[in-house]
Amino acid sequence: MEYENLTKIIVIVGPMGSGKTSDLQSLLHKHELASGGEVALFRHTTDTREQAHKSHDGFALFGGPIHVVSSSAQLKEVAGDRYRVVGIDEGQFFDEQLHKVVYELFLNGTKIFVSALDTDFLGEPFPTTMQLMVRPEVKIYKMKAVCMVCGKNATRTLRLDINGNVCKSGAQVTVGTNPYRPVCIVCFVKAFKNLLNEPMLTRLRRPFGTLPSV
Repeated sequence: MEYENLTKIIVIVGPMGSGKTSDLQSLLHKHELASGGEVALFRHTTDTREQAHKSHDGFALFGGPIHVVSSSAQLKEVAGDRYRVVGIDEGQFFDEQLHKVVYELFLNGTKIFVSALDTDFLGEPFPTTMQLMVRPEVKIYKMKAVCMVCGKNATRTLRLDINGNVCKSGAQVTVGTNPYRPVCIVCFVKAFKNLLNEPMLTRLRRPFGTLPSV
């Protein structure tokens, strides 16, 4: 096999609400139409959204097989050589062996699309995502959302507690629209320095999907 003819690994990263899952589904759908099948989507058990795979905005396009797995090893076992194209959603939830599994599938000729958060609610990189992004054969697409505080480009994700206050510690939890909010870097820093005024906090606490009026 000539390695220069192998397909690329595409990693789609960005904050919550930036359209990562929608883009992933669109790519899978196009390949599904072109190949007549042999395309599958993988999710981690941590992702608790509906089985009929949907993004945060309720968008669902891909109609092929969806496998819910608990580890990178299980993903490798299920995928094997069954699929020409593999999509992995919410890649940050997988263990740190994911990059090895993805690379092995890649070397066997599989086209792979991964969507994932690049940083957590504290602004720290997700190791699993970073290990994928540094592979030289990977093509990276960095997505942006809309800041729920000021309306500018959002590159970070904040987490709120049950009282609507910004979380400044804690472990990563399951994916969902609430209580995570996309924000720009300026509003992210202000949040951690307690510099968001009450009108800003009111905008931040609105249900996700309500764009700020600025």
